[in-house]
Amino acid sequence: MIRHCIIKPGSILFLLFLSLSSGGADKPKADPWKAWLEEVRPIMTKAELSVSKSLQTEEDRLNFQKLFWRARDPDPTTPANEFQVEYYKRRQYAEKSLEGVNSDRGRIYILLGKPFEKYDFSGSEVVIECELWVYQTTGLPGLPPMMDFIFFRRGNVGDLKLYYPGMNSPLEILSSSYMPRSVSKAQAQKIISQSFPELGRATLSIIPDEATPGMPSLGAGTTISQIFTLPERQVDRNYLKKFSAAEGVVEVAVSTKEIAGKSALALSRDRGFLFLNYAVFPDVIHTVKSGPNPERAQISLNLRIEDLKGNTIHQQERPLDLKFDEKQKKVMLEEKKLVFRDFAPIIEGDFNVNLIFINKTTDEFFVQKTRLSIPPGTVPVMAGYKVKEAGSDHFLPFRNGDFKVSLDPRSLFTPGDSIEGVVASPTRPDISLVSRDDPKYMIPIESIEKIENGFIFRRPLGDVRPGNYDLRVRIEGREVSSQVVTVLSFKVEKPLDFERSEPAASSVNYDYIIAQEYLNQGDIDKALENFQKLPPQFWNSTTLPTIARAYYLKKDYAKTIELLEKDFVVKTYTVLLMLGNSCLETKALRKAAEYFEGVRKYGDTAANNRTLGAIYYSLGERDKAQTYWERAGTLEKKPVKKNPPS
Repeated sequence: MIRHCIIKPGSILFLLFLSLSSGGADKPKADPWKAWLEEVRPIMTKAELSVSKSLQTEEDRLNFQKLFWRARDPDPTTPANEFQVEYYKRRQYAEKSLEGVNSDRGRIYILLGKPFEKYDFSGSEVVIECELWVYQTTGLPGLPPMMDFIFFRRGNVGDLKLYYPGMNSPLEILSSSYMPRSVSKAQAQKIISQSFPELGRATLSIIPDEATPGMPSLGAGTTISQIFTLPERQVDRNYLKKFSAAEGVVEVAVSTKEIAGKSALALSRDRGFLFLNYAVFPDVIHTVKSGPNPERAQISLNLRIEDLKGNTIHQQERPLDLKFDEKQKKVMLEEKKLVFRDFAPIIEGDFNVNLIFINKTTDEFFVQKTRLSIPPGTVPVMAGYKVKEAGSDHFLPFRNGDFKVSLDPRSLFTPGDSIEGVVASPTRPDISLVSRDDPKYMIPIESIEKIENGFIFRRPLGDVRPGNYDLRVRIEGREVSSQVVTVLSFKVEKPLDFERSEPAASSVNYDYIIAQEYLNQGDIDKALENFQKLPPQFWNSTTLPTIARAYYLKKDYAKTIELLEKDFVVKTYTVLLMLGNSCLETKALRKAAEYFEGVRKYGDTAANNRTLGAIYYSLGERDKAQTYWERAGTLEKKPVKKNPPS
């Protein structure tokens, strides 16, 4: 049950996926078992949490505790469990110095440990009180090698909160006393960067490689979700089979902040591109009101497309700042409700599609996961309650050529409705409604009209008896689509569309996105084919690192160097690494040494020192080579500690 309450803005939402407490400081517990569960909750998996709640005997609980730590022990041959020792050090530091383990800083610190670098901007005239934490996360599954986190005291009051690039703005970091009149977000970012380049970069993206002036990254929520699901990916949960309570345990989040909702996916074709369209319908959108200001809700709509191995093919995050007066709130949130519509270009393949709706104002969310198969020759089909002309040349969700489809993700139809849709096929389809309760009750849809790039179908439902139906679309005897629809006997209000559009000129962006998707899928030739469609001006500082990665994976090292050595390409960690390795492959050893020296600034690792040692040895500089090899040996002999507290 969702309670109507105001949650402090800025708390890290994705922690809810681990069913973590979102309260304040830990309260002492009389029951040692409950106290221990509270202590380790930040690193428990959902399965562990479910099993732990079912253990009744003291013997089972003690055994569970022992195996819980054993499953995380990095070196069982040593008497101490280094992970356990480190975890309690982090908890102690978070409680003492970071406003508690449930604060934004505390949560990050618990999972990632001490930052590689930390900058404190307290007392600056340019920016409000904030901190920048820089992390090296090499070896942690699903995370980029470098990450920047800003924690800021909004308005210089309250706790330090995590800054979400794309959702938050550089304007919130710039000091009000320093801020010129009518400054834009881009101008604010530039002002910050002039005084503090690292902080300015971090206002644009959590991932340094993605920080491009004027283009804030929209993937902060996705990256943070990967951090807070680390325990799920790092722990072998086989030990849970030893407990009878594990039988039949369903791994679900138990947070009361998970709300209900529906979503719908559909494919379309428009101007030569294949699009994945998605509509998200939350059952409830709670808002907050501050003084005379309108009701407000900060929404984030997240799409993540993965292949069946878990590799990210495409991800996007859309921040929306909703504001309502009382009348609008009544109509849009209570009577008719909202459906959020968006789209993304997509390639052929088999995927898992994850949709995450977040109300950041109240920390409420829902998640829907769908398996999607797009084989060669796929026929896109969209069905809803209305097909109408698009009315502009913009790219729109659920648009096929000159027409767009309105739909209800709940797939609910009433007697006054018509079921309508578009089939993007040159061949006339056979379409029918087949009752799921009585397969003999079949209604053929005969009103099928030819359009430029497909067919439109329509069927009024006034004479159709209530029930659940399969809407089946066949072409030349082959079923190309089947979806479940429900015909009701009473009227249900249709939701209001809240959708995003993009201008016709966005087609060049879609070529780039499709090329990226092929690259992420591992089809290098198709990636390069699409990159080469881009106009010359699109081969710029933003795109070249990605394009160069395709040439690098193709083992065209000369082309990789040619692209990445351009003056306007920012020499990030990834760029330096590709340049260094490419120079090694082309025997340009002096340049390779220069680039690996740059890589070393991001982290003094044994592997990098050994590489530099080998390069200088080949160059005949044996003393220098020996220095690097000795440094590598020193690093390898250091005890393994994961970012101990300051």
